[in-house]
Amino acid sequence: MVQFYFLSIVANFLGGVALSADYLGTKFPFFESMKGTFQKRSIKIGLGFTALIVGIFKLIVKPVGWAVPFAGDLLPALTGIGIGLALLFDFFKQKTNLEKESMEKVENAVMTYRVPLGILGMVVAFLHFLIPGALFL
Repeated sequence: MVQFYFLSIVANFLGGVALSADYLGTKFPFFESMKGTFQKRSIKIGLGFTALIVGIFKLIVKPVGWAVPFAGDLLPALTGIGIGLALLFDFFKQKTNLEKESMEKVENAVMTYRVPLGILGMVVAFLHFLIPGALFL
């Protein structure tokens, strides 16, 4: 479906910007102004759920007329799921009552790679936009 294709591109790109806004803000002045917007909790949870749900549905729903339905959307779907989980973890870590030690272990394992995951999400979204029918993109 074309709707999931469009939502995947938007969710992966904006989720990638939200994850890597701190790093990109130091390198490019354009992203410095956007950094405050993507630090809001409502934006993080909205982008997180959107990227996660669209990523899951892209694994399930077959694109119309594509020869390789599963592999054609594999990388954008997995990237969306990863971005969604990272954004949701970043949001829910403030709300949880779990021990600090267990949360720090998960945070070190997951959030260490948030900037590369964000940049990967933006690159995958851009390539998926340019080459919609490519294998694995």
